[in-house]
Amino acid sequence: MYIPISESGEQFFSEGFVIKFTKDDNTTWVANFASGWGIDKVFEYPDKNIIVVFASGNGYVMNPNNEKPIKFIGSMTKDIFQTELGDLILIDDIGIEILEAETMDTWTSERISWDGFKDLIFENGIIKGKSYNPTNSLQEWTDFSFDIENKKITGGSFRETLKQNPHLEMKNRIEVKNKKE
Repeated sequence: MYIPISESGEQFFSEGFVIKFTKDDNTTWVANFASGWGIDKVFEYPDKNIIVVFASGNGYVMNPNNEKPIKFIGSMTKDIFQTELGDLILIDDIGIEILEAETMDTWTSERISWDGFKDLIFENGIIKGKSYNPTNSLQEWTDFSFDIENKKITGGSFRETLKQNPHLEMKNRIEVKNKKE
């Protein structure tokens, strides 16, 4: 019987993303990962005995010997790029998250897009593409770039909107700044 794996640890009763793991003692177990809304993909890090599983966008860092995740990453990962060092660059609908292969630590960008990306290219340590802006009927897609080395973001629809609308400020959500009278 499979073992259900989810972020909450609660069991679920639908078919997710199923993977068979082999432990160091050659016994096997089957995991049924709770799915999200994105990409299915698996990355192996044999030198660390780590497998990173994306089940329709939900990311799980697993040790094949354990039936519980080491950590949960991403939740709506739509696209993934891997660097030469093995770091994973995760793209969801609004920003970028980096999973560092050496430590399995994550870094999350500020919001770049209102709702989605397209035409993504990753070369020479830079991701380039377009970010969606539903508030601009004349130019729905805005160019952006992200340098993974120094984590510098240039452009992006969300950031451009904030620049053009100084009365808005970003904290955990958009708010109207208090006007001084």
